[in-house]
Amino acid sequence: MVSAWNKVIGLAILLIGLLMPSGVWGCNIPVFRYALEQWTPDDFVVVIFYREPLTAGQKDLVGTLQKARELGTANLRVCQIDVTKGMSGPFQALWKGQVKPTLPWVVVRYPAQSGIDLSVWAGPLSAESLSSLGESPARSEIARRLLRGDSVVWLLVEGEDPKQNDLLARRLTDASQELERTLTLPTPAPDDPQINPDLPLKIAFSMVRVSRSDPAENLLVSQLVNWEPRLRKTTQPLLFPVFGRGRVLPPAVGEGIQVGAIGAMARLLTGPCSCQIKEMNAGFDLLLGAKWDELLSGHTMNPGKLPPLIGISQFISNTTKGPASVLSASEISLAQIKPVKERNSPHRVVHNVILAMAIGVVVVGSVALALVSKARRANE
Repeated sequence: MVSAWNKVIGLAILLIGLLMPSGVWGCNIPVFRYALEQWTPDDFVVVIFYREPLTAGQKDLVGTLQKARELGTANLRVCQIDVTKGMSGPFQALWKGQVKPTLPWVVVRYPAQSGIDLSVWAGPLSAESLSSLGESPARSEIARRLLRGDSVVWLLVEGEDPKQNDLLARRLTDASQELERTLTLPTPAPDDPQINPDLPLKIAFSMVRVSRSDPAENLLVSQLVNWEPRLRKTTQPLLFPVFGRGRVLPPAVGEGIQVGAIGAMARLLTGPCSCQIKEMNAGFDLLLGAKWDELLSGHTMNPGKLPPLIGISQFISNTTKGPASVLSASEISLAQIKPVKERNSPHRVVHNVILAMAIGVVVVGSVALALVSKARRANE
């Protein structure tokens, strides 16, 4: 089941990339570089349910999240909800869906722009849980590699079979080295947007491996698997391409992590940015702490001396005093809890047509293969 689903997703992504008309909104800056310099990460929504007023210590903890947002070190927004007061539909449904919550209770939601109507994580309010929201060793390493100019960071979420994990990691490394030798950057066009001249434009791939059982990466793994129920159920390895400012595409799964699938994703992300509109591209942004604009705004990007990445944990030990600067239920848009259906703009209509074409090709091809296989069995 997972293998077939993985093939459909992989083919659909590839076909969308091939069918997207490059002359409509295009430029010749590679997708990965345009995303790094132009795409602002979407905000996750951190909902904090409470009944009794928060203690001074709890208020300080909540204040660290807003401080991280204000400093640009985490793409999140905070919303406090009093469960004793009237809650609107989405908040009420979200609260009723929690299993044995201990107030104050934290629920992390995917960005509304992602269209994912699921939660990333839920748990009690504590310094430990909040410090891991925007950062972890793997996420810090991914950010450092993207900021040094890596085209794509392959994020390999390991499966239950260590031998399979090692086999796929070697396959990925070999395929990446071959792609670095054979792929070429798009030829710049005169009207391309200007890019940071201090950051080398190159084709480079690297890999970060993450174990599902690593407690330090619990929230990262949750982000990657909870957006799709079938990913949450599988124990197979998952390969996610990460690019830009932490944008992640749907994964290749298990034995679907083949040279062809790796190459298809690499060619799509190193090719010309045929669609500059972020919302028209597949995937979602990781909750990842890095001051992207500051790190990319004219500073010389020496890969060996990158500025330090600042995370939420650095605020936990020195929490801000005074009232937490957070959004109340009346100040936050419900669209941040329940995604709003997008309007059928011309860009969206074209995108939907292309997506339908891609899926149609995949479906027709799958049916044709099934019929051929059936005919062969009948002849035998």
